[in-house]
Amino acid sequence: NPEAKGLLIGMNYLQLLPCGLIIEALLLSIKRNGVDPRRFPIVVRLFGPKEDEARRLAATVPGIRYLPHGASLEDGVREIVAAVKALRESGGR
Repeated sequence: NPEAKGLLIGMNYLQLLPCGLIIEALLLSIKRNGVDPRRFPIVVRLFGPKEDEARRLAATVPGIRYLPHGASLEDGVREIVAAVKALRESGGR
């Protein structure tokens, strides 16, 4: 969506898909679409199977913010809103 200003990925513990697969798909998507997470904020709230792998993968891309284990969806919403606002105020978008 060209009108989107940022992305929040939030999933629950009960979903069985390994977190690493979700982050791999995210990384593939941002590469294919030429998205720079330093200019388009991405916040991840993703816990569950293979979470450590997902965190390692996400850390390879500057600008992706992976919330601490146990953060609430409300924390994620606050984080993405703050990131978009900070980018806008800095003239980044």
